Amino acid sequence: MFSRRRITYSGFSDYSNIKKIVSIAIVFVIIAAIWAGYFLIKYYSGSDNFNLKGTIYYKTRPLPDVNVSVSGASVVSDENGAFIIPHLPLGSVVVKFEKKGFVSLEEKVFLWRKNQEMDKITLTRDENFSASFSGTVLNNFDKRPIANAIIHLGNATATSDETGLFEFIDMPKENSSLTISAVGFWDLTEDINLAALGSGPKEYNLTPYGRVSFTSLRDGKKNIYAINYDGKNLTNLTSKIKGDCWGGVFAPSNGSLIFYSDFEGITDQWGQKIPALYLLEKGSDKPIKISRDVIPEGEFKISRNGTRIVFPGKKKNEDKIEIYLAGIAKKEEWAQLTDNDLTESNLDISPDGNQVIYGVFNEGVREIYSQKIGSFTDKKISASPNRETFLSYSPDGKSILYVRETPDLRSQIFIYDVVKQKEKEIYKTSTNIQNIVWNKSSDKIVFTSIRDDKDNIYSIDTSGENEIKLTDQGANYKDILWPDLEKILVFMIKKDNGNSLAVMDISHRTIHEIENISDDVLSWDSEVFDTVARDGL
Repeated sequence: MFSRRRITYSGFSDYSNIKKIVSIAIVFVIIAAIWAGYFLIKYYSGSDNFNLKGTIYYKTRPLPDVNVSVSGASVVSDENGAFIIPHLPLGSVVVKFEKKGFVSLEEKVFLWRKNQEMDKITLTRDENFSASFSGTVLNNFDKRPIANAIIHLGNATATSDETGLFEFIDMPKENSSLTISAVGFWDLTEDINLAALGSGPKEYNLTPYGRVSFTSLRDGKKNIYAINYDGKNLTNLTSKIKGDCWGGVFAPSNGSLIFYSDFEGITDQWGQKIPALYLLEKGSDKPIKISRDVIPEGEFKISRNGTRIVFPGKKKNEDKIEIYLAGIAKKEEWAQLTDNDLTESNLDISPDGNQVIYGVFNEGVREIYSQKIGSFTDKKISASPNRETFLSYSPDGKSILYVRETPDLRSQIFIYDVVKQKEKEIYKTSTNIQNIVWNKSSDKIVFTSIRDDKDNIYSIDTSGENEIKLTDQGANYKDILWPDLEKILVFMIKKDNGNSLAVMDISHRTIHEIENISDDVLSWDSEVFDTVARDGL
């Protein structure tokens, strides 16, 4: 048997006292925490010191312009979908998100942090407002797609791909303004109703810059018209002039029109109307007479910079034909450049307007002369017993081109180097060469030639090499123009039942006949194209 003994701990006579002390301490801590929480709540509940922020999305995209409202305060989300509402009170609040075309959303938030951020907020489209819209942008001339066109629909923007396709998704079903822009084309603008769209892409055809002038009798008298080279925007340029108007040529770089007209009613001794040369400035309907008292005889030429015009003419009741110069930029400028007993013809003026060249027939010899404007001194640059035609400066002014026709109907193309003052034969053929014209870069020319009883269009380098037949089917091609675009040729096709204005896509060798015209000269309005190029579009 064991006996029980009482054990005593030194220093702690009674363990119950320790328990009492710990209990009292816990009570004091709880009371302190309660008082601290009380004063904390009192402090925050008495001040609007809380900021609520967040970011709003539609699917994966930030959603701007969403109205966010809470406790009487409201803000709008920025371009990144972000928002922040300052000075909100402690406690539970209801946050409301609203945007037209989207389902409104409400979320409860308990504010307890000074800068509190909500979880990701995502709005969904209201199906009554959601629409998708797509289209294809094409060149109205050749129907090929236009890549990198900029399309604006309301506040949204898209870009066409290599196939010309563009697409907008989740657009509000409402009336919107659509604008399509592309380099080298007129802008297209129209209003569309996104609530009434059909299915599938819609086709949009842009009209390219550049227009052609021609003469027509369609309105009861001879008038000069202009039309974009895709066949759009036909305009009567001389409708407000009473008499006949013909032979119109656009002045390069300023869009003014030089033309013949008999609207003043002046007649000769036989009662025949005498035409004169007129200038119709762009945007005006009041022609300015530029031939003065001289009767124009034959084709006139305008300098490439659009400042001067030269033409052969004679004074009334005289038979002697001389060459005259008139100013376009300076309308008071006027000069008679020649004064002799020879008959001048086949003339041209240099691109800068400072030189003139012309041909004469002198004692059985065909001669070509040049003259510096203002010097009135002629310089002979070529002489031959053969007839010269198609005398013209190159666009860069460094060369002069002419064709010589031999008695056996052979054609030779010569180029005269203005700097070296030397001529060189670059090409010859056994068939007649007609309608010869330079390209803008002065390194190629095109012409027509009849071979195997068919008239076709050919191109060669100015070295005389690399001949290419551009047309597959022979026709009576006349008055070829090679615009500064260089990707097209413009010409007339003469037919038994009338004449057709035609445009060739050089790259694909396709010909588009765009309008019926009279047998008269054609002209290209380079002013629009040049302006776009200068502006860097």
